[in-house]
Amino acid sequence: MLLNRIKYPGFSKAEGIYLTAYEPYLSNSERADVSVPIRIENKDYRHLFSKMPKDTLYSKLLVLYNDGEVVTDVDEVRRCVYSVFGLTLFQEPDSQFEFDIRQGDPELRRVEIESLTKLIHRHSDFFDESEQEVISQHLKYFKDLEKVGGYLKEVSTKLLDRKRFMERADNINEEELLDSIDLVEERTTHRNELERLLFSNGEYTRQDVHRIFRKHKKSIRKVIGRYAYRKVVSEMRDAEKASPRLIRETNAIYGRSMQTKKDFLHFLENKPTDKERFQEQLDIMIDRTWILSSNYSR
Repeated sequence: MLLNRIKYPGFSKAEGIYLTAYEPYLSNSERADVSVPIRIENKDYRHLFSKMPKDTLYSKLLVLYNDGEVVTDVDEVRRCVYSVFGLTLFQEPDSQFEFDIRQGDPELRRVEIESLTKLIHRHSDFFDESEQEVISQHLKYFKDLEKVGGYLKEVSTKLLDRKRFMERADNINEEELLDSIDLVEERTTHRNELERLLFSNGEYTRQDVHRIFRKHKKSIRKVIGRYAYRKVVSEMRDAEKASPRLIRETNAIYGRSMQTKKDFLHFLENKPTDKERFQEQLDIMIDRTWILSSNYSR
């Protein structure tokens, strides 16, 4: 997957010596975007990408030194292009980072955790042993969501701050970009774990909890109240609705044909890391879109 057309921090329309260096490779109506200076080992580089107006993907790339000279060494270009992934990561709107930050809000799952804890420790006489175990597993699910959500909040807060810094920066260094890649890798790990918890609960626990809540509806509502009862049941309903949507979205992104929760859990076990995906994309970009590549044909 090549870089898409969504604007990301650190790039603007190419002008001056950068446009002049790129013009021999531009077609009519093609637009070139140039990065801010990116410093790598005491050298400043500029990345240029271009595409035709109707293209959804950038089809050409060139790396220049800050003085407009073209970088021709492939290893140097690879290092430069890999670092720029640290900018393209911030295509997401602030709202997506803010959503992840909210996953660490202690209030988000407080009612469910307090209610299930009360059911287990204070009023479990109407549950048999197997039902008690199911409710315990459901409580663990919410506690795990809370724990992982805290980690996700921490790293997403750092990334949102970094994104806002990148949007204002006149120049960026390689260390900042590589650190951003590390932060995104950490964020993805926590997001994957939230999805694993969601799908694992749906595959092995959720239906049994729903059955127990229907079976003991009156007794449970007397213990935890109507509002808490509705909160727990609504979460199960919403989680069950979210699963097919997540499967469809993941199928579209990764070219899969998953159908079931088990399919998705298996995918998560074998899902490539962000850095692995970046490396794969880097290989494609250098081979197919770098203008000086022997395989570039456009």
